[in-house]
Amino acid sequence: MSTAKTTKALKQRVERFFVSNNAGRNEVNDILSSLTNVADIYIFGGMIRDICLYGVKKFDSDIDVICTCDRNSLVNALLFNNINVFSENKFGGIRIKQLEWDIDIWCVRDTWAFKKGYIPFVNINSILSTTLMTWDSILYDFNRKQVICDDDYLKDLMLGRLELVLDKTPNEIGSIVRILRAIYGKDAISIGEKVINMLKNRIGKYSIDELVQYEINSYSKRYLNSARVESLISLLKNYIGYGDLSVEKYKQLSLDI
Repeated sequence: MSTAKTTKALKQRVERFFVSNNAGRNEVNDILSSLTNVADIYIFGGMIRDICLYGVKKFDSDIDVICTCDRNSLVNALLFNNINVFSENKFGGIRIKQLEWDIDIWCVRDTWAFKKGYIPFVNINSILSTTLMTWDSILYDFNRKQVICDDDYLKDLMLGRLELVLDKTPNEIGSIVRILRAIYGKDAISIGEKVINMLKNRIGKYSIDELVQYEINSYSKRYLNSARVESLISLLKNYIGYGDLSVEKYKQLSLDI
């Protein structure tokens, strides 16, 4: 399936995920619907990106959710709806497991970039400025059934152009690995100047083994190996200093596991 070319087409794809005979999807829909009684609910980043790129049937990752209520209200709403098996995830959100898809839920005001003052919170659209990469900078308004993204989002996704949004991060090695995984695992064709400069400035702080091992420890699906990381480092060293950088041919290196 090709990339959704309009927000209308993307909206239809996301709605097909929730309006389904699939029991797992219905379970996710029921949980999110129960929370709309206390907050506005938004699906954030990876789920919307992957459905846009590959369609509903191939989506097999976690579901990241943002809510507009505070943490106590969120916990109380979960308990009220008999959702009592959950835990705290590593960034202070709530993770619901034991489903076909894990769900991570954050309260919008607890977003790291807002709390640290790097990005001012004005409204829910401010979330788009808190992501690491442009491809994560998208929301689906679950209450109102709307896609929220910048004008260039779909164009960049269709072109395979990946750019940095926010270079501040609570997890530097994690952010590097996420970018490398996007390059090798999400059909990136080119990367922009901000991504290039971020990688050039930071990737040398870590050994190749550290980067590969971080992915092994953090993700069930692997995209990195020594050859791929070495290839990208070499490419960055030869960067001419301006403009986008093509990474397409470097993605073809095999992943020997």
